[in-house]
This record gives sequence, C-alpha cells and structure tokens, in this order.
Amino acid sequence: MAVTEDSKLKNLTPGTLAEILRYRADIEEMKKEISKVTSGEVSEDDFRKYRLQRGIYGQKQKPNIQMIRVKVPWGRATAEQLETLADVADRFPGGDRKGIAHVTTRQAIQYHFVDLPKVPEAMSMLADAGLTTREACSNMVRNVTADALAGVAQDELFDITPHAEAGVRFFLRHPVCQDLPRKFKIAFSGSSADRGLVFMHDVGLLASIKKEGGKDVQGFNLFVGGGLGPTPKMAHLFEDFTPANDILRTIHAILVVFDRDWDYGRKNRNMARIKFLVEKLGFDEFKKRVLVEKDKLKGERYPEIAPLKEVPPSSALGPLLAEDSNPQFLRWKETNVAAQKQPGYSSVNIRLPLGDIRSNQLRELANLVRQYGNGTVRTAVDQNLMVHWIKNEALYTFYVKLSQVALTLPSAGRLADITSCPGADACQLGITSSRGLATAIGRIFENGHKGDADLKDLKIKISGCPNSCGQHHIADIGFYGGAKAVGAHQVPTYSMLLGGNFTGGQAAYGKHFLRVPAKKVPDVVSKLLDIYKARKNAGEKFSGFVQRTGFEALKKELEPLAVLPESPAADVVSD
Repeated sequence: MAVTEDSKLKNLTPGTLAEILRYRADIEEMKKEISKVTSGEVSEDDFRKYRLQRGIYGQKQKPNIQMIRVKVPWGRATAEQLETLADVADRFPGGDRKGIAHVTTRQAIQYHFVDLPKVPEAMSMLADAGLTTREACSNMVRNVTADALAGVAQDELFDITPHAEAGVRFFLRHPVCQDLPRKFKIAFSGSSADRGLVFMHDVGLLASIKKEGGKDVQGFNLFVGGGLGPTPKMAHLFEDFTPANDILRTIHAILVVFDRDWDYGRKNRNMARIKFLVEKLGFDEFKKRVLVEKDKLKGERYPEIAPLKEVPPSSALGPLLAEDSNPQFLRWKETNVAAQKQPGYSSVNIRLPLGDIRSNQLRELANLVRQYGNGTVRTAVDQNLMVHWIKNEALYTFYVKLSQVALTLPSAGRLADITSCPGADACQLGITSSRGLATAIGRIFENGHKGDADLKDLKIKISGCPNSCGQHHIADIGFYGGAKAVGAHQVPTYSMLLGGNFTGGQAAYGKHFLRVPAKKVPDVVSKLLDIYKARKNAGEKFSGFVQRTGFEALKKELEPLAVLPESPAADVVSD
C-alpha cells in the first residue's frame, strides 16, 4: 500500500509523507544495531552514540531501560497520530509509566521504562503514523518548536508554521547536522508576545514585516546564541530582518561555523553549546564568519516555503448541549480558552499536570478533535495540548466531553500550571524528584492558596538538576535540584530563583535567591505568595514586586523556613 493511501496518514504535511519510507529504513537499521550490541559485535559506547541519534535515551535504571523521544515538529499532531501515541503508551512503557505519554518542554512526546529489545517495534508503530524519533536526542538539530497558537493567534504578524516546517525538513538528516559539537535548538514565534521563547534558543526567529516598494514582505528578527543550563545566555540579535525565503541559508551558515570552528566545545562538553562559541569569538567575529559562509552558500538550493494554511472543520457538529452557568465551566472558559483571529472560533488549552496524558485520554481527544476541531492538536512548550478551531457555540459541549476523561483542569497557563522535567525518577542526570516537588507545590492550590491558582503573569518551573529541561531560569519562581551533605547523608535541596520573565516581549533570566531543603519548598512558596498578596501595589505584577522589594528584604522573611538541619532529620533526607 502506498504511504499516501494509509488512513493513519490523513492530514499529514507533504514533508512528513515524503519521509515515511526513510523512517522505516531507520527501524531496520536499528534492529541490526541492537543485534550487534547484544552479541558483543558493537561496544556499548559505540551503540550509545547511535541510539541517541535515533532518539533513544538510556535511563538511570540500567541495563537496557530506555526513554523513547518522539519528535512532533512544531507541535502539530493529527488525530490519527494521537491514536498511535496511545497505542504505543499502552504497549511499551513499563512500571507506573505504562499507558502514559509525556509532553516535553520541546513539544516532543516521551515514553519511559521501555525495554531496549522492544524499541524497534515501537518505532515501527510510530513510523506508520508519520512519526519519528530520528535526531530527537544527541548533538543534532532537535525538534523545531513554535508558538502553539501559530496560525490562529490574534496578535501574530503572520503564520510561522510553514517556515518551521521547512526548517524541520531541510535540516533532518542534513550532513552538517549529524555530528555537531552539541545539540542545537531552533524556535519560532509569530508575535512580540514570544510564546515560542526565541530569546533562549540557539537560533530563534521572531516574525517581522518590512515595507518594500509599498508591499509587506515577511521575514524574521533572527537571534543566535541563547540557551539555558548551568550558564544561561540571552540570544544576540543576528539580523533585524532576514527575509523569510533566506532563513534556511542563514541557519545553514550558522551551523557550518558551529560545526567547523568549535572543536574546543567537542573536547569540553560543558562549553559545547553555540552560545560559548559566540562568547569566545565575540559576537562581531562570529557574525563575520557566518556571513562569509552565507555568501558561499548562494549556489545551494533551498526548498520553497510551501503554504500550510490552517483549515477550519469541515464536518457538521451535530447536536450541541445548551450552555449553562456551571461555575466550573465558566472558570475553565476564563482560564483555558482563547479567541482565535478567525471570527467565531476559539482555541482550547488542555492542562496536563506534569505533562502527562493517559492513553484513554489520547484516544478520546482524537475523537473529539475530529468531531469538533479540524482533526489536529498542538503540543505546547508549557507541556499542555492546544486544540484549535472549536466553534464558540460548541465550547460547552466540548468541555462536557473532555470532562468525561478528566481533561478539563482549569488554570492552564496560570500559577497552578507548574512545569517540571522528569527529574531523578527517570533521567540519568536528575538529582532530585522534580515531578514530586511539582505535585507537592500543586497541593497548596487545593488548600490555603486555592484562590491563587488562576493568577496570571506568575509561573513556577522546576528542573531536577541545573540543566534546565524544566526551564527554571525563565520562571517568576524557578527551582533546580541539588544536594547537600548533612552528616553521612545527602539532603535533597533546590536552588530557588526569582525574577525570570519571558512574557510580552520582555526577556530576563531568574537570579539565585535561596537554597531550600526539598521538603520545605512548598512552605517557602506559600509564604512568598502570602507576602506578595499582602504587599503588592494595585496592579503590580510579581516580577515588579520582587524588583521593588529586593532580594535581601524577602530573604529575611523566608530564610528561617529554608534552614538546613545540622543533623539528618527523617523529614528532609528524601524528596
């Protein structure tokens, strides 16, 4: 059967359809490599590099327990792909992760506790739906991300998704990307609100329009050299206007310089990201080298940007429920629904605690987006799912249907919507249980701070180590895991950061504030919120309050709650 005839491939982009046969070839190759490492023909170290390039990451639970990372280019997934993701969740993850798919902060999907011999079968199921793990890990161009409201946002200059799709397809398997000094992340945003977080990426592209000959020309402010991790850097403005038809050549030239000129980074992993090359050379010298390479690439052929127009639902909705004044629905509508630029339609933000969604929820969501949406969803950088094209008169019916599979949690994008990486539960690098802390903090919004759950412009993000997969640097209140020796024990702790902000076109990284024993973090957060509510000025955002009040004044009140014990009390030696 030709790939274009398979019912699972409905609504896929042309670029995805063109890749499917290659995805299937990758799987046959993976089977051979697993056989080689099992027989001892290939060493574990050599196989490690190979499997990482195919999106298979070894967990801390050895031997042969893997995490599978599935790329979801710029976050778009079809209903048919959701059903496949559900099937994979049921069949391959182990332990308490069975039946669960995890949405990451890079809009990918992860499965945990997968036995290595089962990996090719999982990859095969994914490939049959137009999904791949190829280059989802390792020193390559990772999943290209974008604003989850792209195409429908009221404030966007234009739809950036065709350009994100072109970047995905051009750099996948490209020779320059196969062994970079370190991973490389690209993001797109369509408005100054920067929901795609371009300033923290290796390359970030922010939509821009320039007048030429009386006509609007689409392009981008192109940024380079941003990144999080132990040494966060804000990206530099490389070009204030890169024409849309020239972005692939510009990024290509950046990658050539990164690949060619940063052997120091290859030898020193903690200095391997492109942000350190920019710092080492100086921005002006770096830009000069890139422009030389860009000029050399004038003869290179780059694909045309194929249109990817947002398509409204085509099917009749059928009977709709009459909207009532249910307070739970009204709260959900306030926090989880955004009007689209297309009159009469809204987008729905489905909040996923810890980024997790169960297989039965995926299947029902697939049915619902076929019936009430346009047959697609978007994964989002805040670990939620976004559904476009819900008719306003169908919102209540959609809400009721979602509630039947527990997908109507309010507070999406608000204070109670906490971002967290997998942490020490699965990751080799994780020091603390960031998921456990997110759950513990979440409980305060069910008790004493129930009225604060829906606060806007205030975010909490948590990472289980300094590497910032939970994006703690860009949160108003951020945490990353560590440990401190107390007697013969290691007490799990979190470094607390304040002042991060990536909203409304403003970008600032949070700064270290306190070191807190893990068990005491919820109390510290609770106290900080009490102080903020009691002393903020009218209309004052949390970031402004912190700046006005100052770290030292806040420390005096919060430090007593964050004292490490002199002896390892039972209530602090574990997460």
